[in-house]
Amino acid sequence: MCLVGKPEVYSYNYPPKKIEFIENLFRDKRYFDAISEAGKLNFERSSIRLKFFINSCYFLGEQYHTVISNLEEASFNGILGFEMKELLSFSYINTGRYDLSYKNALAIDYNSVHSAELKRKLFRMRILPAVKSYRTEIIKQEIKDASKYLGGDQYYISLKDELLEFTHLRRKSPFMSSLSSSLVPGSGQIYCGRIADGIISFLSVASTFAGGLYLKEKGMDGYSNTLFFFSGLFYAGNIYGAYNSAHNYNKTGLMKMEKNIINSAGLYSPERDINLREILK
Repeated sequence: MCLVGKPEVYSYNYPPKKIEFIENLFRDKRYFDAISEAGKLNFERSSIRLKFFINSCYFLGEQYHTVISNLEEASFNGILGFEMKELLSFSYINTGRYDLSYKNALAIDYNSVHSAELKRKLFRMRILPAVKSYRTEIIKQEIKDASKYLGGDQYYISLKDELLEFTHLRRKSPFMSSLSSSLVPGSGQIYCGRIADGIISFLSVASTFAGGLYLKEKGMDGYSNTLFFFSGLFYAGNIYGAYNSAHNYNKTGLMKMEKNIINSAGLYSPERDINLREILK
């Protein structure tokens, strides 16, 4: 684990049963109980390793804002190690603050991490917020920068082409899709590749409206008004459906790229960097 400051050479000699108890809480995913018990080990000299454990528990308990509150200032002052900054980056991602996640990762230079595994992790830290915010120019730049360090790495190679393909994926505009369907019902859905939905939307609006006109000409105003009412409902639903079609189109492309990143690098979890017996030795 990457620590901050000088290595801790002293020992706290915690009772083995206490360590085992916290281990069991953590293993059983009772993260807040583990935080409470770890907090009772309130020693005078601060332990970076214990802070990492406690903030990891907050992360695993989905308290991402707490992690950000605890680590943000130290990160921007440049006094966090790699694992802590990685924890902070993914906390930003999980709260939708992609620009801050990327800024946090950008503060780590590839030359400052020496193992191939950490370079792969750094690439993931930088590329994921760029993908989630669809910053295509940043994605292209990160691919270029990482090639100097990961050019022959299988993880990088497996993602490079997919990332470049993602940058050329044409997103659909929800506004344009809605506007299109407001002018010609169903055309927004067709614009998003949902041809069957578009045809159904057009026929629903057109048939009820035409039926209303026909019945009105026959003097059947009551039935005519009912069909006009349903035609208006179908028309409004068609516009809303077109808006959702654009969102879903973009979301599908994004989810596919995120899945590829996860399949190549694995889903981030701070558990992999936690050895409680080492932390509490």
